[in-house]
Amino acid sequence: MNQLLATICQIEESGRLHLVRLDLAGERLWMVTLELARGVVEGSQVRLAVNSSHIAIVKGSIGALSHANQLPATIIELEVGLLLSRVRMRLASGLMFESLLTQRSVEAMELVVGDQVRLCIDACELSIVEVLGC
Repeated sequence: MNQLLATICQIEESGRLHLVRLDLAGERLWMVTLELARGVVEGSQVRLAVNSSHIAIVKGSIGALSHANQLPATIIELEVGLLLSRVRMRLASGLMFESLLTQRSVEAMELVVGDQVRLCIDACELSIVEVLGC
């Protein structure tokens, strides 16, 4: 599980649905949620979580992609297993992410340490696990 510290910059709402814009070490993230916990307001510092299996990786150019969150990263470690592989990536800011991919995907994409990639997270896959304050 990836855990990240971020700041809430903007909250839009429509009924129970919320679209939240976050700042993650200078990178913009978007999160969609049905309900926000008490105390979650613009300016709040929060701890986010995203499951490693919910982080997609793009290598090269594939055109438009519907994932709201696309961050440039460098692969710094590959742990290839029989079925699943763990891919560790670093953003320019130094933040680390981990993704779990099938071993077949890693081979098909010819991923290697040092590759420049985009890590992609759907806005619905981010969640706030803790409100740290304003």
